Amino acid sequence: MNQNMPDGAAIIIGELNSYSAAQFTLEDFRNFWDNYEHYPAGPREVQALILDPKGRNYWKARWDDCNLYFYEITHTISKPVDPQDAFLMEEAQKAYVQKYGLY
Repeated sequence: MNQNMPDGAAIIIGELNSYSAAQFTLEDFRNFWDNYEHYPAGPREVQALILDPKGRNYWKARWDDCNLYFYEITHTISKPVDPQDAFLMEEAQKAYVQKYGLY
């Protein structure tokens, strides 16, 4: 994505805009990518930043924000998505750490 953002982002922007009222532009995407997306360096960061309720990117807060946005604001989903039906990160993290450790 960083090497060729216009081409990479075009795929995501096209899909996002076809299913919502977002009407993202390349600059919107670039701002989101540079300022809001976060890719943890390993399982220790995943645990601290995403799975820990005190983490800055705690998954449940983001999940609730997405449900709010897509259900209540844009009305692009018929009902809020229950994390028990779709959120697998905790199980994936547990399996990964069990197999490879926290490093």
